[in-house]
Amino acid sequence: MMRSSRLGWERRSVSRGSSVGMLAFWLHLPAILVLVSSAHAQATYRCVDSRGQLIVGQGVAPALCRQEGIVTPQAVLDRPVTAGELGEITQYLDVKLAEFVARKQACGDRHERIEVDKDDTLDAIDERSDNRRNGRVSRGEKRAGRSVEASAERAHVTAKHCELDADNQIAEVRSVLNNPAKLRAQVPALRAEKFRHEQTAARRREGDQAAARAEEERRRVGAREADERRFAEERQQGEVVRRELLGLLEDSRGASEGLIAGSYDAFAPRLRAIDQRIRSLRGS
Repeated sequence: MMRSSRLGWERRSVSRGSSVGMLAFWLHLPAILVLVSSAHAQATYRCVDSRGQLIVGQGVAPALCRQEGIVTPQAVLDRPVTAGELGEITQYLDVKLAEFVARKQACGDRHERIEVDKDDTLDAIDERSDNRRNGRVSRGEKRAGRSVEASAERAHVTAKHCELDADNQIAEVRSVLNNPAKLRAQVPALRAEKFRHEQTAARRREGDQAAARAEEERRRVGAREADERRFAEERQQGEVVRRELLGLLEDSRGASEGLIAGSYDAFAPRLRAIDQRIRSLRGS
């Protein structure tokens, strides 16, 4: 198929079955082409663990890497620099360097993808005109073609800026790695991170200890209240038993007096009362 000479497009071969899908893609391409992928190397974080060891990773930083509002004493920052601290900083910068190199590669890879997307979209526009009997290219298709070209150009510029930014960051990291003075200048920041972590860990331990003390106090109060309730119930039950025993003693005395007097009418009620009190005491 031949593209119209009015647009100055070159000869291309486009499959008829892909036109509908490619046109749907074309409708969204101006916005798509402007966006250069940000899904390249993840951000690198640096912090220290509970043993004071440097942790370097990529992605979402763990909770212990969150910045705390803790001021590092100047005496901590002014201590002599050690070889171990320089090694930790070098490790961190090596990871950052790899991150920036990967970012530059990802930005550069976008150029080819932008061209592929642009060509596929222009092919879809071209196929619409080729399918017409007169091969005429509409004004709308001309505008669409210019818009696709402009969007692709903007996407290339954005990708190029991304590459340049990565280049600058790579150069900055390498300048620190290759300059002992700059490398040593990074030590205070590392010490500040460690000091913040130590203070945060100390605060966390104090909080945990306070929570443990509060929980222990709550348990003691609960146990004391349970004991008091049990003692109150036992006192109440003891009072009931005491009254029943006094009643039993009084009924026994009355039954004995009725028996001595030979009065059955006085003896029988007392005997029934004694039986009921004994049953009550057994149930207690």
